[in-house]
Amino acid sequence: MLFVSQVFIFVFLPISVIGFYAMRRTLGNRAALAWLFGASLFFYGYNYPPYVLLILASYTINFLGARRLQQTGSRSLLVLMIGLNLGYLGYFKYFNFFVDNLNSMLGLHMPNGHIALPLGISFYTFQQIPYLVGAYQRQFHNVGFLKYCVVNSFFPHLIAGPIIWHREIAPQLERAATERFNAADFARGVTFFSIGLFKKIIIADNLAYLVDDIFGAVEGGHAQLTFGDSWLGAVAYGLQIYFDFSGYSEMAIGLALMFGIRFPINFFSPYKATSIIEFWRRWHMTMTRFFQEYVYVPLQFAIGRRSEWTGFRYLIIFIMMFLVGLWHGAGWTWVVWGSAHGLLLVINHLWRAGRSLAGVPYNPQRRLLAGRVFGWVLTFFAVMACWVVFRAKDFASAQVFYQAMFFAGGVRLPESAVGLLGLDAWRILSGLGVTFEGEWLSTFISTKYSALQLASVFALVAFVALMPNTIQLMGYFTPVRSTQAFCAPADALVDWAKLPNWRPTWIWVALTSVLFAAPLTSILDDSAKTVFIYFNF
Repeated sequence: MLFVSQVFIFVFLPISVIGFYAMRRTLGNRAALAWLFGASLFFYGYNYPPYVLLILASYTINFLGARRLQQTGSRSLLVLMIGLNLGYLGYFKYFNFFVDNLNSMLGLHMPNGHIALPLGISFYTFQQIPYLVGAYQRQFHNVGFLKYCVVNSFFPHLIAGPIIWHREIAPQLERAATERFNAADFARGVTFFSIGLFKKIIIADNLAYLVDDIFGAVEGGHAQLTFGDSWLGAVAYGLQIYFDFSGYSEMAIGLALMFGIRFPINFFSPYKATSIIEFWRRWHMTMTRFFQEYVYVPLQFAIGRRSEWTGFRYLIIFIMMFLVGLWHGAGWTWVVWGSAHGLLLVINHLWRAGRSLAGVPYNPQRRLLAGRVFGWVLTFFAVMACWVVFRAKDFASAQVFYQAMFFAGGVRLPESAVGLLGLDAWRILSGLGVTFEGEWLSTFISTKYSALQLASVFALVAFVALMPNTIQLMGYFTPVRSTQAFCAPADALVDWAKLPNWRPTWIWVALTSVLFAAPLTSILDDSAKTVFIYFNF
């Protein structure tokens, strides 16, 4: 079931919310949790009921394993349980990938399993690993099966995150099932949901038409990309995936607030980042937190204590990002995307280490505005360039993009530039392989893209780089938010904390109504098909 579907918005959500509070008021805490668990299972199995059996099996095995870990503290059992989860994920997500690559490398003809990928398997599997580690460390006591299942299956985060941890949500569920109804939190949740809905339907889905047109033409083998076409496609996709996934995360925050639960923040203006390090502190923050705590730290401990090589830290960063890429999907394009970000992170860390050795330690709050702007430009275009291989169907398609983006096919300038540059400059540039042909616009971008499309992309880039984000506007902060200092150029000019944020006033009621009503035409159109990008992962 999709958050943006008619059945979810007009049937499932009202019944779930009313039923939860009615159960809590009349039958008590346990009945309310049971209702929430049943609603979440219905939500998950709505389109394909057999997946409910898989998720129930996963919950049962992990709960029993965690209970045994609490009793014994056995490290071998912990390794076995984590291995079972990774094997479960690996079978459904990577079995066919492994078989296809084995056949290709060794010339074999092993049949693949034609295995369907269950929705949200990467998210709900990873959410159980922290619980197993916590049980091994004896952090949890007297956690019943129902509460365990409700935490993991709570429908707002079940399919595409954020990746939540039991220790954060379980205490809130206890309070949510006993405290009085909080009208302010409920209203804040409705506003969050409406903003996310607007982001997804109005912005991300409309960007999808432009992105699919550019990438689809390349994948079909009948496109000659100009420099502008390639960058337009890359930036448009970067905006699409941001508004799509951050929209989902904000809808999830809003839905949780309707039940009295506060989810961790998953996005904090990632396209304001002035370095790759800062980008990953702002993008998909709950996933980054998971890999830092359960990949980076254990590898640092395991390798660092056995190695005298000071560069092991950079190797671990690269390995972690390689796994981040692999987590996103069973395909080499995603692996290359993760590895590219790993390489960029290593370069960024080496740059900071070099500055420290030179006696110029990195201090984001003391950077000049010009330095912040330069860092933002470099980071933004590096991230956009990496999105190409993430979105491309295969490496051949990505190659077409990169050749156009970085002038691998040669530099082309319009004919009229000859008069502006002069004959001497023309001779020099021609000798360097620069060609002069066509008009100004057609030289850089295909005329089939309208001025409105181009203006929309430029406006959205300015918006994500300069304006406050939803978290700031809503005044929604949680202890999980990264404490690292950010240094975006816009944040250097404006203190967003001093701006008025959300209040339960008639102005916000009107704004929320507009944001909710704007996507309704698309939602009510049965022919309009929409899906969240991260459902693929």
